[in-house]
Amino acid sequence: MSSCVKLAIHLVNKTPFFTTFATMLTENGVIQYIQAFEYDNNYRLVNAEAYGKNNNYNMNYKLDMDYSPAGRILRKFMRGNKKDNNGVHSFAYDNHYNYGHHSNPFAVDFVENRLGSDEYFEWDQKGNMVYHLDKNTITERRFSWTEDNRLEAVLDNYTGSFYNYDAAGERNYKLTGSTVEVYQNGGICIYPCL
Repeated sequence: MSSCVKLAIHLVNKTPFFTTFATMLTENGVIQYIQAFEYDNNYRLVNAEAYGKNNNYNMNYKLDMDYSPAGRILRKFMRGNKKDNNGVHSFAYDNHYNYGHHSNPFAVDFVENRLGSDEYFEWDQKGNMVYHLDKNTITERRFSWTEDNRLEAVLDNYTGSFYNYDAAGERNYKLTGSTVEVYQNGGICIYPCL
């Protein structure tokens, strides 16, 4: 695959506005698309749009972002079309971000998608995510961290990944695969299937 990209930078009311004009050559032909990105005075992305056309379908998306005065994301609205092996599909979400009153004011606790599913998060005192629940796919994911904030384990619906690190902090072991739930002393324990 080869591509040619031209970048144009504009100033609109002294705020940067970037536009890319691109042509991508693929096995199925030429895809031409245009992307535009708009930033606020604090250089945060507030708008992004892209339009493109292939032989049989139009690709596009539109993204709008809203922020609090402190810089937290409050809303992310996106809609467009995407293509995968099953064809062209439209997508849309309208995420509203809710933040809790814990030691990390920028850690989101709850994302409400007003067009679909909700997501919940929990964090430890160091700011590491320890729990994520996606209501759309009914997926619970738990994370474990070492004392120096390295990912140690990830467990979700019957799948797990376990990591070990050497004294220099480099990962030297990774175990990924299925897990089983075992009742031990009246409680559920999750173990890897070896």
